[in-house]
Amino acid sequence: MPLLRNVLRPLYSNGRRAHQMTTTFRPAERVRVEFTTLAAECNAVNLGQGFPDGPMPMFMSDILKEVAAHPEKTAWHQYTRVEFPFGHPRLVNVLAKLYSGLYSRQISANDEVLVTVGAYLSLYYSFMGFINHGDEVLSKVP
Repeated sequence: MPLLRNVLRPLYSNGRRAHQMTTTFRPAERVRVEFTTLAAECNAVNLGQGFPDGPMPMFMSDILKEVAAHPEKTAWHQYTRVEFPFGHPRLVNVLAKLYSGLYSRQISANDEVLVTVGAYLSLYYSFMGFINHGDEVLSKVP
């Protein structure tokens, strides 16, 4: 806990605020509460969670009808599949082509593109690619 206090204290000019955060710090709960409160104060749009508050666009409804009418097409919605552990071939090939142009170098769809099911898993894989067993990692937020 002293290390956490030393890291957080410079971030806040008020030492009481830093102490309050470190003594009541519960990562998942604190982050959600703090950012939800901040978003409400700023009247921000929350793009992190899905809370649809309007009707589905017609083009999406049409796509769902098409997939429901043709069960053989249900694989279309899969980002990753058991037989393609790093992403569906059509998707990884398009991503490799796109990023090859953006980075001005050839990117291999099979060796350099990984499709995950969300941001948390992407971050996890990124960290695991750079962090070795026994390494110490300091994080400002969970």
